[in-house]
Order: sequence, then structure tokens, then C-alpha cells
Amino acid sequence: MCIEVDLDLPRPERKERRKVCDSTFLDHLVQNCDYGYYDAGVKRRGCRVIAGHYYVAVAGKTAIS
Repeated sequence: MCIEVDLDLPRPERKERRKVCDSTFLDHLVQNCDYGYYDAGVKRRGCRVIAGHYYVAVAGKTAIS
């Protein structure tokens, strides 16, 4: 939902909003890993690595140039 940025905004403001959206997305992914694997260190770390990959893929695909 956060990715739907108002196209009427100037590009610098849209880019800044997108950075906040992407950061929030990563925070939520990591938080889900922590909740899902609160007592499993290795699995939690693996989940966080995968979360990072998802973040990079989404941020790259939806970047404002």
C-alpha cells in the first residue's frame, strides 16, 4: 500500500517517501522473522537473510528513477 505514491508530488519528495516505505517494508519482514522464529536462532537468521533478499528485489523493482 505504501508504494502507491502520489504522482503529483515532486520527484525528490516521491523518492524520499519511497525510501521510508522500503525501510518500513524491511522492518516488517524482519519483525515477522523474529515473531515466527523467536526461539530458533539459525532459522531466524535464515529468515532475516531471505527478508533482505525480498527487500532488495522489491526496492529495486519499484524504485523511482
